[in-house]
Amino acid sequence: MKRLLFSLALCSMMFVSNVSGQENYSDEKVEINSTVKELKDKTNDKFYSYYQFSIKNKTSESIEIEVDFIYSDGNNTRKRSEGDENLVFTLAPNETIEGDLENEKALTLFKEFNKGNSGKKASDVAYELKEINVKHL
Repeated sequence: MKRLLFSLALCSMMFVSNVSGQENYSDEKVEINSTVKELKDKTNDKFYSYYQFSIKNKTSESIEIEVDFIYSDGNNTRKRSEGDENLVFTLAPNETIEGDLENEKALTLFKEFNKGNSGKKASDVAYELKEINVKHL
């Protein structure tokens, strides 16, 4: 019985950690974290989830990096930078930049539509973050 309860608890913990939708990257110079955020705009009937990335320079020197966000739509794997300008960021010593839908859209990635005012999703299109690659320039 104890073994069964332990197994159930362990499985539920793994499910919760996978549902959180976080992918992270870290090396000696830079740390990139992602969190899943939701946009709820009732006025314009926009409801969706997206990945928000933050990049932290862990050094006391300026750094320049190129980032690829690798994601999948279930059928194909793609890079965020494909078809876009290269995602190159220059960070001052110990600087952190964070994505937002207004000013730092390059550090966001659409995840999926959520139910809107009608109670239905706009589409079943969904993307899953698979990997973050960083190239130091």
